[in-house]
Formats: sequence, C-alpha cells, structure tokens
Amino acid sequence: MDKIVRRITVIQLSGKGAADGGSADTIYKKKGKKRKSTKGLSPFEKVARRVLKARKVFSDEMLERHEKESRKRKDGWLREAPGINIKAGRKAFKKLLND
Repeated sequence: MDKIVRRITVIQLSGKGAADGGSADTIYKKKGKKRKSTKGLSPFEKVARRVLKARKVFSDEMLERHEKESRKRKDGWLREAPGINIKAGRKAFKKLLND
C-alpha cells in the first residue's frame, strides 16, 4: 500500500438506502506509529543526536590526521597534535551547526 492510504472501507447498503442501515467493513487499516519517546523530550533527543554526530566527526578526523602525520615523519603526530586537535575541532563544530 502507498503511504497515503490509511484505511480501506467497503460500505454495503441494504434495502432502499442508508435509512435501512447497512454495514461498513474495514478491510485494511494502517497501523499507527507507536511513540518510543516522550513527546516533550524530542528536542533534547535531537540535540543529543547532533552532538554525538559531531563527536564522531571529531574522532574520525583526529584519527585520519594522526595517521597521516605519522606516515609523513617520525613522531609527526606528536609535533602536530595541537594543529590536528584544532582542525578536527573546527570540522566537528561545523557539523554541529550545519546538521
């Protein structure tokens, strides 16, 4: 079924019209979504998710830059640690604001 279809009901009239009665049988009904979180906590969950995504970007960027500097020269990761930290922090901050 398409997402737009909520319910399919078959209406059968008996006799001369609706005044005599009839029956309506629902042959398909879409199940409603069950809320997995309190409605009031939704904004807090969104903020938490954004922060977690930014932290993931930060750690991935730190690891990538650390490995790159280690390949370039001996103890390069240690010499470049402050710069690596700053650059990864900037990228994570951009992710936090733009996402």
